[in-house]
Amino acid sequence: MRRIVKSQSYPNLLRKEHHMNSKNENGLLAGLKQNQKYTLLAMASLAVCLVICLILLVIASINFTGDDSDNSLPATDLNSYTVEGATSLNAKESDYLGGTLTVVNKNHKFELPASSLKLVTLYEYRCAQLGCTSEQGHRDHAYKTSGYEKDGDIMLTEETAKNLHNMLVDLNSSTHSISYVAIGYRSLAGQENNVPAPSGFSDFHTGLLVNLKAYVGDTNTALELTAQENEAVYNWILSNAHKYGFIQRYPTGKEDSTGVTNYLNTFRYVGVAHATYMRENNLCLEEYIAKLKETKPTIDNPLKIQIKNGSSTEIYAVYYYDFTEGEIKVPASDYTISGTNMGGIVVTARLK
Repeated sequence: MRRIVKSQSYPNLLRKEHHMNSKNENGLLAGLKQNQKYTLLAMASLAVCLVICLILLVIASINFTGDDSDNSLPATDLNSYTVEGATSLNAKESDYLGGTLTVVNKNHKFELPASSLKLVTLYEYRCAQLGCTSEQGHRDHAYKTSGYEKDGDIMLTEETAKNLHNMLVDLNSSTHSISYVAIGYRSLAGQENNVPAPSGFSDFHTGLLVNLKAYVGDTNTALELTAQENEAVYNWILSNAHKYGFIQRYPTGKEDSTGVTNYLNTFRYVGVAHATYMRENNLCLEEYIAKLKETKPTIDNPLKIQIKNGSSTEIYAVYYYDFTEGEIKVPASDYTISGTNMGGIVVTARLK
């Protein structure tokens, strides 16, 4: 039986073709709209990237060119600063045992008398700066010293007292906490039966070391300066002590070098340049002196330390002499000398 296929009529074909064309046109329009959407997103992303790049360029321009009042320098510019006008000086380490970099620990004894250290009473120094009219106890001051108002037992070198005073006043302004200087200089007799080291081997003999506490709330009890007891004060000092020339004398993890454990509230004055370098390089005092002794920076090739303070920059040159006594070279001016009590002398010169 023959199968007959009925052909579609011409109008039907036209309608079908028109329907297919319309469908294709709609798909094309949708595709064009989608492409336009992606194009707009790409252009917007590009615009954002350009804005970010411009902002970064402006910031870079401010940081590295700045105006004429900005004295901050890239590290490479340190090479242009040298020690000028060097002269020879006869010296021996024993002349500088009371210097700010003197190491005193269980292996290095210290026996200079107080008369050679030029000590001052911290209470009297505070009075000269803040006045002594208090009748209400320690809370009239940014900090107090051992023995309340009429104390006279906390003694430090004048340089240490000055910088400690500035640090504790700023600490009070920032945290509204009142600190307490519990221990300062101790004589050989005064160190008998005291921690953290026996008489003759205690850093308290230098007049550069202080033990700090702080008052909590409105209480009259000064607690140990630790992260547990006085977290805000403790963290402020750890973050800012180097700006005043202080280091944490016995930091956690350095017990093998210092020989002392669990004495975190003790801070030692070494000078701003050295304190900054030690903090940036995670060195305790013993490690820092050992590094100088090993690398032996010279006056012609010194260790250079850059300290930025706002828009200003200070640059220091540090060099080392490893000897018992003899001749050293020093700049014409603006320098300090410190013995190490470990067989060397360190010269620190300010270059800028």
